[in-house]
Amino acid sequence: PVPEGNPVLNEDNLLVSGNSIILDPGIPEVRDFIVDSCMEVVENYDVDAIHFDDYFYISGCDDTATRKKYNTEGLSLGDFRRQQVDLFIEQLSDKMYDYNIKNNKTVQLGISPSGIYRNGSYSSATPEYDANGNLTYPLYSNTSGFAHYDNYLYSDTKKWIDEEWIDYILPQTYWAIGHTSASFAKLAEWWSWAVKYKKVNLYLGVGIYMSLENTSSGQYWKSSTEVKDQIELANRYYDTIDG
Repeated sequence: PVPEGNPVLNEDNLLVSGNSIILDPGIPEVRDFIVDSCMEVVENYDVDAIHFDDYFYISGCDDTATRKKYNTEGLSLGDFRRQQVDLFIEQLSDKMYDYNIKNNKTVQLGISPSGIYRNGSYSSATPEYDANGNLTYPLYSNTSGFAHYDNYLYSDTKKWIDEEWIDYILPQTYWAIGHTSASFAKLAEWWSWAVKYKKVNLYLGVGIYMSLENTSSGQYWKSSTEVKDQIELANRYYDTIDG
């Protein structure tokens, strides 16, 4: 049974794709409900953090009706969806910040997105920053794989870092150092640049499970020293990687 007043009871609040159903991030009532649910946990339990994985939009969903109602700026589908997730993250961040200040608490907000923000290519790069310490170049890692900025997750995690809406980010950098299209080393480099001048801690996800997978990605994990090599690489070269 679902309690009366829960947004899930209104089918207009749902996005459906195949067997997947989510609450539509583009609806203000939905964002309020999820923020309120998080704050219920923060206010009533001794938690260290509110931690989200990378599930914001789902593949193949149709939010035409939502965009027709709320897309008053004429944004593209991608820009509209990223804006809705931005609004949610900012709203939750503000609520948690106010709670921490009023109650002398330090409950953190963290995100664990997929490993790649955006894809690009460069032979070598010197990172560039604006006056606020926001990374302006490169705006992509030297990779080619699924990236969460666009279809289908539509998550502008770099903006959350730039705005310092989150306390930490833990990208799922699960590939091996020797992976040709998504190297752990290349991703460690880019994420370290992204947080360099921001009050956001960076922790790298280590995909130990991949050593057991009979996949192309798993094949790169056959070195018995891969985990040690990744930890040493992060520790040796980047003072912005916190764990």
